[in-house]
This record gives sequence, C-alpha cells and structure tokens, in this order.
Amino acid sequence: MLAAALLHTPVGLNATRLVVMFALPVLAAAAALPRRLTDRRPVRPAGEPGPAAARPPLTSTGRANGENRPRRRTAGAVALAALLAAVCWWQPPVVSADLASADDPTADPAYFAPLRAELDRRGLTGRVEVPPTRNYWEAAHLGEVPLARGWLRQVDIARNPLFFTTVPGASGTGVPLTADTYRAWLAENAVQYVAVPDVELSWVGRPEAELVRAGLPYLAEVWSDPHWRLYAVADPTPLVGAPGELVRQDAATVTFRAPGPGPVPVRVRHDRWLTVTGGAALAPDGEWTTVTVPRAGTYTLGG
Repeated sequence: MLAAALLHTPVGLNATRLVVMFALPVLAAAAALPRRLTDRRPVRPAGEPGPAAARPPLTSTGRANGENRPRRRTAGAVALAALLAAVCWWQPPVVSADLASADDPTADPAYFAPLRAELDRRGLTGRVEVPPTRNYWEAAHLGEVPLARGWLRQVDIARNPLFFTTVPGASGTGVPLTADTYRAWLAENAVQYVAVPDVELSWVGRPEAELVRAGLPYLAEVWSDPHWRLYAVADPTPLVGAPGELVRQDAATVTFRAPGPGPVPVRVRHDRWLTVTGGAALAPDGEWTTVTVPRAGTYTLGG
C-alpha cells in the first residue's frame, strides 16, 4: 500500500481507501466481547446453591467480589460501540459525503437526458467538456458522449493541470486558468462543446464554470434548458484531422474514413495498447496519435 501511495500511478493515494474497507472489521474482530456473552458454563436453576468454592468471597464492605463486573462489561460494550461509530464517521469523508449527496439530482440519468438528446441532434465531431459535478455523475450518465475529462482525478491532474492551479490541502500545479490557457486547452483536446449544469460542482470545476459563465469570445451559447447551458467552441479542432473524416465514436473506439493512403491525425492519446484495423500503422505525435493508412477505406482505432 505504501508503494501504491508513493509511486506516480493513477492509483495514488486511493490506496489509503483500504482503511475504509478494513478499519471497522479489524477493530471489531480485535475487540473482546463481554464474558457474559461468551460464557458457556451451564446455568443452574433458580434457588439452587452452587458449590462453596464457586461463591465469590466478600469484600471489606460486605459486597461480593465481581459484583461490579456487569457494570464494567456494559461500559466496555458501550465504549466499543462508540469507537466503531466514531471510526465509521471519521473515514475520509465517505460516510458524511454520501449522506450529503442523498438528494444529488445528477445521480438520476434523467437529469442528463435533455443534454444527450441535444448533442445527438447536433452531431459530434469533437469532444464535450462538462465542468465536473460534485460526484462526477456525468462520467456515468452521458453514455457514449466523448467527454474531454473523466472522473479519475490523478489522471486529470497530469493531463489537465490548468484546472488544478491550487489544490486544497496540497500543492497545486501553478498552471493558471485564464481565458487564453482555456482556449488553448479546448483546441488541444478537440473540444467542440462546453456544457455547464446548474447543480453544485466539484471544487475542480467551479473556477472553470465561473470563467465560462462570465463570457468568453470563443464560446457561443447555442442551447439551454432549466438545468443546462450549452456553448459551441469557435473553430473547434476536429477529433479526426484532415484528410480523415470521422464516421462514429464511442467510449472505446474511433472509426474514420480515409480518402487514400497516408497519415491521419487523431486526437486520441497515444498508448502502446492502442490497435487499429485494416493494416494501418500507429505512431505518437506528441501526446496524440497518427494513423498511417495503406489505402482508402474505413479504419477503427481502439484500445
């Protein structure tokens, strides 16, 4: 667990969440139950005296030794229950956050349905950016919409540092979020639309939403409903560059058409696990991917 926390991987400090899984059962297992709950000695009928040796001796006050044990046992059981309850509530704020999110409207897929319908009507040649909501439900409920960012914060920080200029309780990236840096980021990530919801956002998304709502010359509001405002990016970078033409895309693949042999730039981050059909070849182009196709045809890039 220490290695997972220290090494630079998407797991990161999520390794500490093992505490959330195991702290309570370990504490409960290590605690000793009151003896009266585990004592297997036979119970004598009422009024039947026990052997003299079994009778507890009297103290100087006339009380039998052990007369206060039930009270101590009860106090121990109460203390154990209080400790388990405190640990349950203390867990890195999982319990309290879940309770606070009980009425989160973004947990309902219907909240995203109007936006999905509008994006389907318009057709997408690029990605959609949604400033992260409090619980990142957009990553689950926007279906096959190609989002510019996901829910894994460790990857988000590495790829999109301008949204983490400052980080609560830690050192930020120092990369400023301004109108100019945001414009460059939209172009770099082939963002075609920015959709801003009316719900509470994660601290990661609040500065971005404020910047968009304040008005930017390269964003034009093209649609809205009671919960969403959709902005079109001026002159967006296409997901599949010329001479290729996007045919379709989903969460796992990008399919495009090429008019002839040659390189086709695709705004998918290059990775050794990427594959492509039709005998085409893959090569990195900075962070992104170039697909060199052998002939005219339709090709699918996936991983």
